[in-house]
Amino acid sequence: MNIRSVLHLPLIVASLGLMAGNYNENKQGQDCTPLCYAGPVLDCDSNFDVFGGAIYEVVATQGSEIAAQVDRVGITFPANGSMIQQTETPSWGFKVGLGYKNWIDNWRSFARYTWFKAISNLNYQASVGQLYQPSTYANQYVENLTLPQTFGFLNLQAGNYTLLNNLEVAIGRPTLVTESLELTTSYGVTATWLTRRQIAVFTNNTVGTGAATDLYATAGGGFFQNYQKYTWWGVGPMVNLRSVFYLGSGVGIYADTYIALTYGVSDVRTSTFAKRNVNTVSAPLYSNVEAVLQNKMFQFSPEYNFQLGFNWSQTYKEDSIKASFMIGYETAYYQQVIKTLTNEIAYRNENSAGLGIQGLVITAMLDF
Repeated sequence: MNIRSVLHLPLIVASLGLMAGNYNENKQGQDCTPLCYAGPVLDCDSNFDVFGGAIYEVVATQGSEIAAQVDRVGITFPANGSMIQQTETPSWGFKVGLGYKNWIDNWRSFARYTWFKAISNLNYQASVGQLYQPSTYANQYVENLTLPQTFGFLNLQAGNYTLLNNLEVAIGRPTLVTESLELTTSYGVTATWLTRRQIAVFTNNTVGTGAATDLYATAGGGFFQNYQKYTWWGVGPMVNLRSVFYLGSGVGIYADTYIALTYGVSDVRTSTFAKRNVNTVSAPLYSNVEAVLQNKMFQFSPEYNFQLGFNWSQTYKEDSIKASFMIGYETAYYQQVIKTLTNEIAYRNENSAGLGIQGLVITAMLDF
């Protein structure tokens, strides 16, 4: 062997050693990729995380029209008019949750609970030349013991109450796409309990140009109302996807969404009540008529939730505690849960009508 080749052997061996060391470091980084979180990272002995926050959101429903505002030109259902929806007022709620990390291969399980309640009330007064006619969700026969509608009303009071409870339990594992981008997919179960009540009260009726305004006059205690109550509970599988992209200095953008398919029961009750003033020579008399209709249905309900906002994280006490603060926008939709009863001659209920909420979400999270 050439003596020069022999002298090159130590250099070749050293180079191979350096290459092996670099390969080993790169392999360890790749092995860590599906096991790490982006942003400030805690020591491996961190197991739990808790979070809580407030939501300020507003409800939107389908199948909840209560009346039509129309021109006071006739007694039949008009060709020109605009539907009156239940008014909705933004309200407060809260979210709380608990998570546990460091299962096998760093899987994380968590439970999240959302509570939201909204109460809204509003008085309507028809402008000159217009009136309100109850929608087809009210029993038209109760109104004047005839079909179709014969009355319009000058005054309308509307109110509603919505209570939403949602619980999610899931397990997933984080994937570190880059040092700043994390993507976590979780699988679990969601359960939703929903109650909604709404009422519409009509007073001061008019026929055509206002000839008969005594039957439902407020001064005489007369009124016509339609009350509706919806209840829903459903349980089913869900898939959750959360991503955080850190921009620097602990500040990032987060997106959190889940899709679920729940199965449960929808229970709807509609009560239409009329109290008329029937004047006599000696004293006023009252004619009270009520019609109640109720329906229960077992069904599937798709459920969607999406959040997008900003995230800030920082570690404390030698990287043993991490605090995070998030502010974002949330929208959620619960499909097929508003099964409004239509009080026509052939009774039926609405299909595909649902309830949605949207608004501001402010949460804080503590990892330890």
